[in-house]
Amino acid sequence: MSFRWILRLSWWIAVLALVIYGGITSVAAYFRAADAVESAIDTTTRWDRAQKAAPGTTPLYTDSIRDEILAKARKLDVPLDPAKLKVAQSGRTISVDMRWAQPIIAISDETILAFPLSLSRSFNLQ
Repeated sequence: MSFRWILRLSWWIAVLALVIYGGITSVAAYFRAADAVESAIDTTTRWDRAQKAAPGTTPLYTDSIRDEILAKARKLDVPLDPAKLKVAQSGRTISVDMRWAQPIIAISDETILAFPLSLSRSFNLQ
C-alpha cells in the first residue's frame, strides 16, 4: 500500500461520513419541521373543534398558524425564513408550504454547505 492510496481512501471515507451526516441531520430537520406544522395546526384549531362551530362559518386561521409555526420552528432549531413560509386557507382547508436550507457545515455562524428542504401539507378542518 502506498501513501497515495491511503490518502485517497481517507478522502473518500471523509466524503462518505459527510454525506451520511448531512442526510441524518436533514431528515431530522424535516421531521422537526413537520412536527412544528402539525402541532401549530392542532394548537390553533383545537378550541373551535371543541366548540363545534356552526357549519357555515369558518374562522380565518392563517396569521395565528403562521406565527405558531415560526415560534415552534425557532424552538426546534429549524432555520426557517419567515418570507419562505406560506399559509393559505380556502374554506375548511389549510395549506402550509415552507422552504428552508438546513446547514450541514457552518463555521462561526457562516453556512458553508446547506441542503435545501421543503414541506407542503394540507389539512382539512372537521
